[in-house]
Formats: sequence, C-alpha cells, structure tokens
Amino acid sequence: MRCSLLALLLAGCGEEPSKSPAVAGPDSEPEPDTAVPVEPCTPALWFLDADGDGYGDPYAAVEGCPAPAGHVDNDTDCDDTDPEAFPGQVWYGDVDGDGFGDPALEQESCTRPEGHVAIADDCDDADSTKNPDIDWYTDADADGFGDPEAAIPSCAVGESEVSNSDDCDDTSAEIHPLATEVCDAYIDNDCNGLADEDDPGLELRSRVPLFMDADSDGWGDEEYVGDYCPSSGIGVPVRGDCDDSDASVNPDRLELPDETDQNCDGETYYHYVETLSEGLARDDPNESFGKYFWTRDLDGDGGQDLLLGYPDADSERGELTWWDDTSDADLTAAAKRTTWTGIAEGSRLGQVAA
Repeated sequence: MRCSLLALLLAGCGEEPSKSPAVAGPDSEPEPDTAVPVEPCTPALWFLDADGDGYGDPYAAVEGCPAPAGHVDNDTDCDDTDPEAFPGQVWYGDVDGDGFGDPALEQESCTRPEGHVAIADDCDDADSTKNPDIDWYTDADADGFGDPEAAIPSCAVGESEVSNSDDCDDTSAEIHPLATEVCDAYIDNDCNGLADEDDPGLELRSRVPLFMDADSDGWGDEEYVGDYCPSSGIGVPVRGDCDDSDASVNPDRLELPDETDQNCDGETYYHYVETLSEGLARDDPNESFGKYFWTRDLDGDGGQDLLLGYPDADSERGELTWWDDTSDADLTAAAKRTTWTGIAEGSRLGQVAA
C-alpha cells in the first residue's frame, strides 16, 4: 500500500498513530524528580590486602573510585601473605615447634621472627606433646602406654599420664603394644587385635602339648594331638581320662556307689564313713550321715561340688553341708564351705521329699 506524504503525516498510512505526550495545562502540577543524586567520587589509591588482615601491600596499588574489592586505604602491611604479620604484632618464642608460644618469650615486630608464633598459650615449651590442643592418657598399670578411654588435657597431667593412647588393657602391665603374644586364655597380649594362634607373632615356645578330649570334659586321654595354645580347642593340656567317651568320668568326679570308676583312680568303690577324713563324718548314730547327697557346680569353677544331707541332726532340724571339691580323694574337712541348719525341730533340712 502506497501512501502520500500528506497521508503519512495525518494518518500514519493505516498504522496506529503514535501517542503524543500529554501537554500539561496551565494549571497542572509538574511531575516530581525521583532520580537519586550521584555522590561525587574522587579517585584514590587503594592497596591490595591479600591476607585479609586489614593492612595493604605497598607494592600492589591501584587507583579507582570507589575502592576495589579486597583493597584497603593503607599501605602498612609488611607481609601480605601472612594474616598474623602486621604493624604492632606481638610474637612469642616457640622453642618446641608445636605452634604454641612461650608467654615469657615476647617480641613485638611487624614481620614474623624465626621460631615465633602469635599464640602465647604453651604450658611447656620444652615438650611438643604438651599444649592446649593435645590430650594425654592415664597409664594405670604403669607400662608406658595410655588408656584411650581416659584422656587428660596435657597441660593438666601428673605423674601417671602418658602422651600415647595405645594400651588395650590398662589394668595389666603385661599387656601393651610391645608385649610378646603368648598362649593364654585368648588374651591379646600385644594389642594388635589378634590373640594366641590367630596372631602370627605368637611366641611358639609358649605352646603346650595337647591331648584328645573327645567328650569335652576338660580331661584328655593319652592321644597326643600336637603342641598348640590351649585356647585353640584342638585338645586339652591335661590327660588322665580313663573313659574319653563319657563326660561324667574323669579324675575330677566324685565316686558314686555303682560299678563305674567315676574318678579314674582304678577303684569303683565310694567312701564310707569309716574311710573318710577325720572331721567329715558324724559319730552320732542317730544322725544319718550322707543319707542324701548331690553333686553340683555351686561356685562356677567348672568342678562338681558335693552337698551332703543330715536330716536327723540337732533334734531333726537337719543340716545341709557344702563341700567344695570334686575329687573324693581330696575330700577333707578343710574343703567344707558352709553348713545350713534347719530353723525348727523336725524340719529335717537335707532330706529329699518323698
């Protein structure tokens, strides 16, 4: 579409006419000026503060307005790579090199003197293991190795603390990282997490001859299985079992009134009153000695103890006596542990109910 010059001027030739700005009338208010005035800025020299200590590098200046980031208006830094080095800084001698200074060795300097730090908290500047950041450890067994569960601030230690926490048993001076691993009750002697046969550092001379214990009663027969630690479970270090297929037969058992040799002494008889040690039996014929008896491991030592009942004792109050022994050959008055007595006449303690 062609338009004449007159049409262009009057109508824009089919296009939307542009809006003319409103012309203020003689009575209209002028629009307020909301522009923020720009403060005048005078260019100045600024100095790089690379270490962020507030002091600028005199050899790294830049002119600008406003200040560039990371720059300050002074050039007094003597070492812009060390945030602790600036005018008026106080340094302390660090003789042991642990990063903590001796407050008695004070020196003021803008640059860091050799062997000095800005911290004056050292409690012993002759020992690098003693400062506010380090713990020592209690050494209760005095073997030179500390308990990792008993930390003490190094600046508060006494005579019983050490600087390491390498002990795995601070109750035994025989157990520590420099100890020799030996055969025992599966104890980690050298604190390497391994014990007895599992430890390649085991002292082989601590092994003992072991014998077959087929019935697992703690007594072996005459079959030798080799030299090992007892904790290996391959065998047991004691022999003398006369029937390794029956756990109720071994030298620790009490002889029972039957045809079996329970205690492997070569005899099947059991003790009668007249054969017992002095002080064990009762002389009163009215007290039925040993009418009832039981075997139990009362003290958890792995051996069978003997309980004897005296139901007729002391006006039939009755007594129950504990003998701490498992071998009838060693059953003596000295092995007596305690005696319980019935409360009332006729209570007949120690009798099995019918």
